[in-house]
Amino acid sequence: SSCMPREGFASVVSVIEKEVLINTLLESATAAYSLIEQTRRAVIVLHKEHGHSVDEAREMVQSDFQANMQMVIKAVHQKHQVTEPQVTTSIKYYKDDAKVDEAFNILQNALQGEAPPVQRTVTRSSKMRKRGTRS
Repeated sequence: SSCMPREGFASVVSVIEKEVLINTLLESATAAYSLIEQTRRAVIVLHKEHGHSVDEAREMVQSDFQANMQMVIKAVHQKHQVTEPQVTTSIKYYKDDAKVDEAFNILQNALQGEAPPVQRTVTRSSKMRKRGTRS
């Protein structure tokens, strides 16, 4: 038998490491933006080469786009072994952290179609060095 309390257990979502959260947000931004760019190109092709109006073309790609966006974000989450609830909870947990806030804003902007800055992933090694020690 488990010693975990059954009641309310499902609602407890673990907070993920800050570096993992930041990398997940930044990679999600890059993936989302490239999907948006791909979708824009598809709309242009449907409009220019197939004679559909821009609105018609947008409607034609919309359902695929939404499904693909969910898949793309889910793939990034799986790569980092995190879940959507963990990401959401962790964003709230680190709400006062400037780097998390920046990564979150980059994702929000990417979802609005703004190109994310060139990717620089956070590594743990830079934080491992102890201050004041020289080798």
